[in-house]
Amino acid sequence: MARHRCTPCQHGVVRRPDESHDGPSTSASGTEVVSKGSVDGQPDGKTSWVQRLLDNKTGLQRAVISLGALAGALIAIGGVVAAVVRVLGDDGDRPSSLEQTPDATQQIVSGTPAADEFVRDLLEHDGSVVALDHEVTAEKGPADVRLQYDCSDAGVCAMVRLQDVAVEAGDMPEGLWFAGCFAVTQDGVGYGAEGLDIELRRQGEACP
Repeated sequence: MARHRCTPCQHGVVRRPDESHDGPSTSASGTEVVSKGSVDGQPDGKTSWVQRLLDNKTGLQRAVISLGALAGALIAIGGVVAAVVRVLGDDGDRPSSLEQTPDATQQIVSGTPAADEFVRDLLEHDGSVVALDHEVTAEKGPADVRLQYDCSDAGVCAMVRLQDVAVEAGDMPEGLWFAGCFAVTQDGVGYGAEGLDIELRRQGEACP
């Protein structure tokens, strides 16, 4: 009797030549064998819940991250809105520094930020009165002081002449002391060939 050679035979299991070795197979005992290409018995291409959690791919983590980003954006927007409201509120409620007599004598030195603010406040009150208690240290003239302000980094400054119209300001060795209520009148624009003068005429001890 002729014998047939069984090449695909292994442990009593006969495989067809076209069988794939990637999928599950059955052993001689009938137990299904899982191929090495899968993890935890799941098909290739799919990850377990633990792996998805570690890979930051779960829907829960995405939701938490999205909520965190939204909360951060809302906090930032709230901070900006609060800052804007605070600035607008301060501008509307804060009285000008020259509308009330200061608690102490103010020192205004030529070429300093204090001079910038002082000149700006005076120009804002052109045609009205201001309450002053300011010692202005600057180059003196016959009845005025020449105050430098708005200086650049190169040391170039604008100049305004503060005129004591009624010659009632207090005299100092290096400037004038304006104390009391003064009417403010702007004369000139302060650029080009035209200079800037601010006339200060004393009205009394206190403004009405």
